[in-house]
Amino acid sequence: MGLCDSVPGGLLDCDWETTSAHTLASNADQDTFVREVTTLKPDHKTGLYCNVYDWTHHDSTSYVGDFLWIADPNHAAGHPGVRHAWTFQQYSSHGDLDRSVAAFTSQDALRARAESLLEDPVALSDTEIQKVVDSLYDKLMKTQFTLVSAELDKDGHWTLPTLLGYLVAQMRANGSTASAVQAALACLDPTAVE
Repeated sequence: MGLCDSVPGGLLDCDWETTSAHTLASNADQDTFVREVTTLKPDHKTGLYCNVYDWTHHDSTSYVGDFLWIADPNHAAGHPGVRHAWTFQQYSSHGDLDRSVAAFTSQDALRARAESLLEDPVALSDTEIQKVVDSLYDKLMKTQFTLVSAELDKDGHWTLPTLLGYLVAQMRANGSTASAVQAALACLDPTAVE
């Protein structure tokens, strides 16, 4: 789990399928796995991905964690051949491209679900915010970013809106992509903020 490149609020799933050697993890093993991932990554939603055959012929516990992602290309999108509540249905893999549908009645329902996955906001002191900004600045400077100009607050520190504003201006000026910013953000060590 330490190598899992994930974002808080993201979805993690246990892929419970029959292997090419015709083996399938037991219900107890897959239940334990989903529970363990939930424990190790409490800021994520953890679920079960499985095909409709294994679900209908091998499942005996119906434990899916936070969601069931069912692979069922034999039924129309949005109508998988299972009775259990499902969140996603992979209804096609035509052309080596998986296509899935989610069980939401509207965009508002989808938005509400997405917002429910986000962490509760945490109040940070000005000192803690400054540590994050300074760490972000240091990481970005190590990824070849050169700011167009410098604007510091009255105490000689970067403010978060100013720093982010200059990053956007710099990306527009030199064609840098957001992936460089994402890479720098991914390197931040949240434990550095007390």
